[in-house]
Amino acid sequence: MEEFLQSSGAFRGNTVIDSAAGTRPAVDSTEGDHPCWVILQETKRRLKIAPAYREETGMPFVTVSYAQSIDGSIASAKREPLPLSSSESLILTHALRAANDSVLVGIGCVIADNPRLTVRLTAGKNPQPIIVDGSLRCPLSINLLHNEGLAPWIAATDQADRGRQRLLEQAGAKVIRARQIRSRYVDLRALLHILSDLGISSVMVEGGSKIITSFLSEHLANQIVITMAPLFVGGLKAINTSRRSLPACLPRLAHICYEKVGGRSHPAGRPHLDRDMKRLALYFEAPYRVGLREEDVAAPGPGQLLVKALASSISAGSELLVYRGKLPRDTKIDETIAALQGTFTFPCKYGYAVVGEVIAADPLIEDSWIGRKVFVFNPPESHFLAPAQGVMPLPPDMDIEDAVFFPNMETAV
Repeated sequence: MEEFLQSSGAFRGNTVIDSAAGTRPAVDSTEGDHPCWVILQETKRRLKIAPAYREETGMPFVTVSYAQSIDGSIASAKREPLPLSSSESLILTHALRAANDSVLVGIGCVIADNPRLTVRLTAGKNPQPIIVDGSLRCPLSINLLHNEGLAPWIAATDQADRGRQRLLEQAGAKVIRARQIRSRYVDLRALLHILSDLGISSVMVEGGSKIITSFLSEHLANQIVITMAPLFVGGLKAINTSRRSLPACLPRLAHICYEKVGGRSHPAGRPHLDRDMKRLALYFEAPYRVGLREEDVAAPGPGQLLVKALASSISAGSELLVYRGKLPRDTKIDETIAALQGTFTFPCKYGYAVVGEVIAADPLIEDSWIGRKVFVFNPPESHFLAPAQGVMPLPPDMDIEDAVFFPNMETAV
């Protein structure tokens, strides 16, 4: 896995360029005289793995890119657009659009900014515009339905109004339906799988606040490019911390490339989870008594993956013996499973069949792990760390409830 990432050249060490100081290495002739060519070259290098990433995960490679003030605002307090990008930064945005198969925004951004999402300030093709609009409240007068670019795809929930779908499709849009989560929100992970099925290998996410927050907090972004204006605004923040469901595990940037040009700073890099988070773990407290305990989960260390459990199976054999307290005290639990080292005594964790989803990884591990469904020999825990070489990737179409019975198949064989 690590060899694939290194050979692709997708991520490498930090790079800092100050254009005003003239500290620019030799220009790659394929980028011409682009004012932010270092950032563009690095992000395009990372995008080279997009087809392989899509093949491995069934999802497109995601670049989150937006402009903010130095205090993190992307719009005024009244949600009015702000001129945060310089002319050079706008060219970078258009070049990034041209480098991606699609560009995605939320309906709030469409209503507030009425963007065209086309490539106009540099050479290149227009990306496929995608609007995330769970309730299909998209106005028929928006630029995306009347400009020279591709007609938009509108991602709605499977509960959205069919009459609104007909009106939008008559205006030229293509409506995509994905699973609904929470109240009228589109399941973004499910949407990414649908986009992959439609031939999309790369997605550029431009906003607004709810969409940016969702892609970062749900660990769906593969790289981030930010334009930072030297302004204090006190407006709408890029990260919507009012969401009660926002996990306390937003990523930091790793493998950073940084360029200062046109009076703006442009950091870019790969999201990496390095904060501790909480998990729930199932404990056998005493004979015939179990309970849930909250524990800290560290960020992934070298060679590790952070897995979110989706399903666990309970054995009618060994787990039942532990539940009844029938194992002799100080019996070795399981020397073959790293998560079950030690001897039996109450309270203890026990179990060995979990199917989960990889939500974060050591930055030196290949990106295609993120989002993959895996089987792991691990006791029942909501989140846990596992060595990459100790997990079993599952086929994308395999049912989760079937996968948890892998130990039974192993025993039978």
